[in-house]
Amino acid sequence: MIDIHCHVLPEVDDGPKSWELSEQMCQMSKADGIEHIVATPHANHRYPYDRAKLSGIVESLQGRVGDLPRLSLGCDFHLSYENITDALAHPDRYVIGSSRYLLVELSNYSVPPQIS
Repeated sequence: MIDIHCHVLPEVDDGPKSWELSEQMCQMSKADGIEHIVATPHANHRYPYDRAKLSGIVESLQGRVGDLPRLSLGCDFHLSYENITDALAHPDRYVIGSSRYLLVELSNYSVPPQIS
């Protein structure tokens, strides 16, 4: 089982407030059969997305929890003009791991007509 949307990184946006809570989340996920967690911190105007910094946090957390669950970095990509412009300029910045996939969060109020 793969969890592709998890706010698991400690002290990042609205995720766990400590490393201990983050480790407990990973242990509980492992006990539930999750073998891979994609850490998805927000990428929006309120929570700037710094992939280099966040990659370091993912590596540190992986070292603390061991081999399972395996952790990789993605983001909760908020669909906005600014984010789309930046993603087009830096296509590897927001993707899940080293893939070409992106987890997109649409507006809470409406779905753009271009989304099918």
